[in-house]
Amino acid sequence: MFRASRAIGRRLNSTTTNIQVKRSSPFKNFLWKLGVATTVFYAGGVALSTYNYQFAELFTDNVPLAEELVQLVESYNDGTLNAPQLSLNEIREKFGSITRKVQTVPHLGSTSTVTEPQSVAAAAAAAAATASGSGSGYGSSSGAAASKAAPVSTATEISPAAVPSLDLPETVALKLPHLKLDADADTHITSSFVDSFNKQVDLLNEKSFLLPEATQQAFLQSYTALSGQLNKLNTQLIDQLDSQLHTLSAELKRSVESEKVKEIESNKLQLMQQFEKDVSNLKVEFEKKFDNQLKASLQANEQAMLAKHKNQLAMLSIKQVQEFNKIISDKIENERNGRLKNLSELNDSVKTVSDSLASLEETLLRSECVNQLTALVSSIRFKLNLDNAPSLDISKDLQKLNTLVNILPGKPNKCDCKDPQLIDVVVNELNSLASAKGTNRQVLSNEQLLNRWGLLQDKVREASLLPPNAGFLGHVSAKFFSLFLFSKSGISNDNDIDSVISRVTENIKLNRLDKAVEDVVQLQGWSRLEADDWLQAARSKLELETLVDVIDHEIKTL
Repeated sequence: MFRASRAIGRRLNSTTTNIQVKRSSPFKNFLWKLGVATTVFYAGGVALSTYNYQFAELFTDNVPLAEELVQLVESYNDGTLNAPQLSLNEIREKFGSITRKVQTVPHLGSTSTVTEPQSVAAAAAAAAATASGSGSGYGSSSGAAASKAAPVSTATEISPAAVPSLDLPETVALKLPHLKLDADADTHITSSFVDSFNKQVDLLNEKSFLLPEATQQAFLQSYTALSGQLNKLNTQLIDQLDSQLHTLSAELKRSVESEKVKEIESNKLQLMQQFEKDVSNLKVEFEKKFDNQLKASLQANEQAMLAKHKNQLAMLSIKQVQEFNKIISDKIENERNGRLKNLSELNDSVKTVSDSLASLEETLLRSECVNQLTALVSSIRFKLNLDNAPSLDISKDLQKLNTLVNILPGKPNKCDCKDPQLIDVVVNELNSLASAKGTNRQVLSNEQLLNRWGLLQDKVREASLLPPNAGFLGHVSAKFFSLFLFSKSGISNDNDIDSVISRVTENIKLNRLDKAVEDVVQLQGWSRLEADDWLQAARSKLELETLVDVIDHEIKTL
C-alpha cells in the first residue's frame, strides 16, 4: 500500500496540467476605454463649465447632453435640487389607507397600541374567560392557574363567529364651524384674531377627532355659546371705546382751542411789534437809497456836461483842420494843373508796364509749375504701376506736390464756389490717404498685392465652405473638404469661388485692379472677412491712382 501510494504520488507529480489563460477581448477593452474616456470628458467639461462661462457656451453648443448635465450640477450647487414632496392624500393613494388605532384595551391589565379589530377580539376573549370562570369555581381556579402559567399571546387569530357582539357608542367626526363676528364690530385687529382662530379650527377639523354623538353635540353647543359671548364682548368693547374716544376728543378739542386763542393773541402782539420795527428800518433804508441815487445822478449829469463840452471843442478843432486841408489841396491842384500836368499820364504808363510784368511773371510761373506737376504726376503714376518693386514711398513726392499746388497761380475753377479749388481738395485727400497708411507713408505694389492674394487663396477657399454659424466641427470639416477643391486659371465668367479667385489673380497680373477689387467686394460670408485686409490695401492703392488721375486732368486744363 505504501509503495502504491508513492507510485501514484510520483505519477501525479510527473503529470503537468495545461492551464488555459483567459484572453482579454479587444472589443470589451475598447468599450471599457471608450466609457472611461467619455466619463472623464463629460466630467471635466462640466467641471470647467462651472468656472468658465466661455468654455461653458462652447461645451453646451457642441457636445450632446452637455447642457442638461451642466444645469443639473448648477442646481445641485445652488441647493435647488429637491426631491418631490408627496402629500398625505398621494401617500394614501400609493400605499393604501392607514388603519385607525385605539389607545386602550379594556380588561387586559395594560395599555397598548393595537388596531381596532385586534381590540375587539381581545375584549371578546376576555369576556368569554370571565363568563366561564363565574360558572364554576374549579374552572376559575384552573383558568387562573393557566393564565399564570402561560400568558395570552396578542397575535392569536380569532374567527369572526367567536367574537361576541359589543354595544359600542356611535362616534362622529368633530367638525367645528368658523368663528364669525358681526359686520358692525369687525375691525382690522378683530379680523386678524378671527383669521388666526379659524386657522386653528381648520387644523382641528383636518385631524378628524372621533367623539360620541352626545359629546360632539355638547361640544358644539359650548362652542356656539362661546362664539356668541365673543360677539357680545366685542360689541360692548367697541361701544365703550367709542364713548371714551368721543369724550377724549371733545376735551382735547376744547384744550387745543383755548391754547390756540392764547397763541394767536401772543403772535398778534409780536407781529405788530415786528411790523413797526420793520417799517422804521425800511424807511431809513429808503432814505439812504434815494440819497445815494440822487448823488449818483448829479455826478453823472456833471460828467456828461463836461464830456459834451470837450466834444464840442474837439469838433471845432477838427472843422478848422478840415478847412485848412481844403485850402492846401486847392493850392496843390492849381500847381499840378500848371507844372505837374503830365504826371498822371506817366503814372498810368508805369502802372501798365508793372501789370504786364506781373502777368508775364504769372504766365512763366504757371508754365513752370505745370511742367513740374506733369513730371511729378507721371513719376507717381509710374511708381504705382511698377510690378517688381517693394513697398512704395511717395511721401517726398507728395510734399513736392503740395508745394507746387500752393504756389500755382490761376488755378482752374470748375464750380460756382471760388474757394477751395478742386485741385486743393484732391491734394488734401491724397495727403490724408497717404498719411493713414502709416508714418512712412508706403503703398503696396502690384507684385505685393499679387503675393498677398496668393497667400489668401487657400483661406478663402476654406472659408467659402463654412456655414454661417460654424463651430469647431464646421472649421475642421471645411479644412478637410477644401483639400479636394481644384484650382482654376485664366478669366472665367462663372461665380464659383475658384473662378472668382482665378479671375482676381489674372486682373491683378494685367494691372486691372479695379475689376479685381469689384470681384472681391462681391464675396460674402467668411470669405469676405478673410479677404478684408487685402481689400483695404487694394482700395487704398486704387484710390491713390484715382486721385492722381484727377490731378493729371486738372493740370491739363491749365
